[in-house]
Amino acid sequence: MTTSTIAASYTKLVWSNSASENDALRLANLEIFMEMNEDFSEISQFLEANSRDSLGSYKRGFLGSVGEQFSKQGFLSDKQVLALRNIMTNTDERKVIVENKESKHIAKVDDKVKLALQIDRKIKSYGKPNRYNPSGINFINLLSDSQGNRVIYFGTAKAILDQKEDSIVELECKIKSHTERDGILQTVISHPSSPKVLKAFPKRKVTAKKVPAKKVSKAKVKAA
Repeated sequence: MTTSTIAASYTKLVWSNSASENDALRLANLEIFMEMNEDFSEISQFLEANSRDSLGSYKRGFLGSVGEQFSKQGFLSDKQVLALRNIMTNTDERKVIVENKESKHIAKVDDKVKLALQIDRKIKSYGKPNRYNPSGINFINLLSDSQGNRVIYFGTAKAILDQKEDSIVELECKIKSHTERDGILQTVISHPSSPKVLKAFPKRKVTAKKVPAKKVSKAKVKAA
């Protein structure tokens, strides 16, 4: 099924005066939409929970508009889906972040450290495809240490993606930045590597162990 098929169905749906024909076309659109969007269930559940007000009427604004369209016509455009996915991602991320109210920044920016982290959530996000990421799919990885400090990793490194949610892993990484969101302090990391799955957090007070810089032999320096 192609986007042009959806467009054709949409045109018929708008101009049809038959209620039964509209219902049939809506179901046909839904089937196409399901085939084209693997997160169909998440999208429909999110709209069901967030597009109406307490009285059951559609809200003003984007969520109400796309919720009503999806209910009546059975599909959304590519741009609408992308925008909706971003809202869903931000909502999921915020729900986890607010749980870490006592979070503090870890280490110093640009430090290379070894951290033991629990993988709390791996949230799929969607952006514009490019030559480095043809699918446009990325991940916001929400992690925390034994002290409840919030750690964020944006990316698809196997050191994290290959692990299950709620697992604890010790890995080497670089402190990319210290940020704050919704009043919660966050430590953003990059280049996670050398993962080691743990059964529990290590019994140590120091959250981050600094990774010593690799020594370069004199022979290699001369060769360079």
